[in-house]
Amino acid sequence: MLLFPAKNGVYHQWVIQAPNLQNFFITGLYDDGWQIGDLTFLEEATVDWPLYSYDRDFVKLITGLSQARELDFAMPVRDVNVLEGLSCSFKNLKCLSLCTSLHLLSNVLSFFCIIRNASKLETLRIKLFDDSTQDDEVDNDFLNGQWTDDLFSNLKSVYVRNMTCKLSEMHFIEFILSKARNLEKNDVCLAEDCSKSNEEAVIELAK
Repeated sequence: MLLFPAKNGVYHQWVIQAPNLQNFFITGLYDDGWQIGDLTFLEEATVDWPLYSYDRDFVKLITGLSQARELDFAMPVRDVNVLEGLSCSFKNLKCLSLCTSLHLLSNVLSFFCIIRNASKLETLRIKLFDDSTQDDEVDNDFLNGQWTDDLFSNLKSVYVRNMTCKLSEMHFIEFILSKARNLEKNDVCLAEDCSKSNEEAVIELAK
C-alpha cells in the first residue's frame, strides 16, 4: 500500500489491491482517498474512520468488502442513505459490527441495505452514537415496513452498546426481538447518560 501526498498537501487516490489478503484493518481520522481493489479471499475486515470525505462512494466501498466473514464498519453520519442501491450479496457474512445511530432514518436504511443481503448473519454487534436530541424518526411502522421473510433468519446473538433507551432504540430492539425467531442472546449495555436504570430497561425490554 502506498500513499503519495501532493505538494499542496492533497492526497492522490491510492488503491489497496491484494487478491490473497485475508485480514483487512484500516483506521484513522481523516479520509485520505484510499480505495479497495480486488480482495477475493477476504475473511475479516475493519473500517474505523470517523471523518469520511463527502465524495466517498460507500456502495463501492462496502461492495469491496462483501466477501468478508466478519465485518466491522463505522457508518458515516449523513442525511441520506449512503448505501441506497447496494446489490452485492454478503454470502459469507456471519458477524456484523456497526458503529451507527438508530435515531436517523438514513442510518437505519443503510443498516437494512446490508442486512437484507446477509442471509447467513448469526451475530450482530451495534455500538451506538448520537449527539442529536431528536427521537421520533424511527418508529414501529417504519421498521415493520423494512421487513422481509428471510430477514434475521439465522440471527442468534445481538449486542448493543451505549444505548440511551430513547424511543428509536427501544423500537429497534423490539423489532429484532419480535422478528429474529432463532435469537438466543440479546445483550444490551446502557450508556452512562441513559435516562433509565438497568432495572427499568430490563423490565421494558422484557415486555
